[in-house]
Amino acid sequence: VATPGENATVPVKLQTAKNPIDDASAQQTQFDANARLGLKLTVDNGVNKSVTIPADTIASFLKPTVNKAEGTMSLVVDRDAITKYVTSDSVTKELTVPKVTREVYITPKDEGGVEIGADKTLGVDGIEVTGAGDAPERLATAIEQNQSTDSTVAVKDSPYDVKQVEVPHNFDTANGDKWVHVDLTNQTATAYQGTTVVKKFNIASGKPTADGSMLSDTGTFYVYLKYESQTMVGEGYNQPGTPWISYYNGGEALHGVPAYMWGEHPIYVQQGIPGSHGCINMQVADAKWMYDFATIGTRVVVDGTTPTSGQALRPAGADATGWQGGNAS
Repeated sequence: VATPGENATVPVKLQTAKNPIDDASAQQTQFDANARLGLKLTVDNGVNKSVTIPADTIASFLKPTVNKAEGTMSLVVDRDAITKYVTSDSVTKELTVPKVTREVYITPKDEGGVEIGADKTLGVDGIEVTGAGDAPERLATAIEQNQSTDSTVAVKDSPYDVKQVEVPHNFDTANGDKWVHVDLTNQTATAYQGTTVVKKFNIASGKPTADGSMLSDTGTFYVYLKYESQTMVGEGYNQPGTPWISYYNGGEALHGVPAYMWGEHPIYVQQGIPGSHGCINMQVADAKWMYDFATIGTRVVVDGTTPTSGQALRPAGADATGWQGGNAS
C-alpha cells in the first residue's frame, strides 16, 4: 500500500453476447423452485414421530439443468440427495423410539405379590429405522408435481416387555416409605414416612346405614388412580368438580369436599361425623396435600370402627362453621 508501483493503461474491447438461456425460461425455473420451497414435506416412522423437511433442505434436492441448444432451463429432482437426507443420522435419530419396559406395581411379595391395577412406568414399544423405504420416491414425485406429502421410512417394531415391581414397603424405619393410616374410630387420616408421622387430618368416612353398604372398607390397600378433578357419580349423587381424588380401593378414595358442593359434609369432616358413601372426605386443602403426598403405589391402611351415633367427635373448625348452607356464590 505504501509503494503501489506504476500505473499502466491497457487496451480493452467490450463485446455483447446473447444470454444462452431465454429470460422467460429462467424466470419460470425460478418461480418453480420457489414454489417448491413452500411445500410441506414430512418423513415419519408410521407411528408417532415425524420430521418436517426445512426449505433449505428442499432447495438442496432441486438441481437446475440447462439446455444450451434450446436456450432453456428446468428443474430436476435429485433422488440421491433425498435418499441421503432420509437416511441421515439426524433424521434416523429423530424417528427412532427407544423401547421402555412397562413396570407393573404389585403388592409386597409377603402379601401375595398381587397387581394393584397401576403402573410404575408406562411401557413404550420401540421403533427402529431400518431403511429409507419408499420415502425418497414419494418425496421426489411430490416435489415434481409441486404437492405437499407425508412419507414413511422402513421401520422395525420392538414390543415392550413387562416387569412386576413391588410397591414401596419400607415402613418399619424412621423416614421410610410413605403410607397413610385412616382411623375410622377417630375419623382421622395420618400420613407417615416409615414410622415417622408427617401430618394428621380430620376426615369423614362412609356413613352407617341399616345394611352397612356405605361404610368405608377396612384393610390394606394401595393408591392406584388419581384425578385432580372428576365428576363422581353413585347411588343418589352426581357431583361434578370433585377435587383431588386418590383412589385406593375400587370406588373408594381420599378426596376433597368443597362446602358449595356437598353442603354439610365439610362440617362433618371437621366434627368427625361419618357422612360419605364410602370415600374418605377431606377439606379441600387437606385433600390437595394428600394428593401430592400419596403417589401411585402408596399404601393406605384403613382400620378401626365407624362411629354409629351420628354425634360429633370434636368441634367444627373455623373454615367449616362459616358454612351457611345453599350454594356459594
